[in-house]
Amino acid sequence: MFGFTDISFDKYGWLTGPIFQEKEDIIFGNADRYDEHSILHVGRGLLPVWTYALNYTYGTAGGGWALSVYGKQFASRETAVDFGLSELKAKIQSKIGDTDTTNF
Repeated sequence: MFGFTDISFDKYGWLTGPIFQEKEDIIFGNADRYDEHSILHVGRGLLPVWTYALNYTYGTAGGGWALSVYGKQFASRETAVDFGLSELKAKIQSKIGDTDTTNF
């Protein structure tokens, strides 16, 4: 759906991934420290189809994924950003009041 159809290999014989167009990283927090920021990645395929990916942190824990053709698909950058922000907000809000201190 993103318009990527070629299968190619790098100089070592590894499959190369699709190269998303108009990629943007929106950083929240202190980017100078790996444990003090989250990133919303947005990108467009060869067709005008957008997706997003998140890298999020709760301090000493977090998670994330890369832009992928398996990501959710959106007709516009704005819609992808809105959806990604909503997911990031929900992930962070789910930790408010959490008494789990096993990561400290």
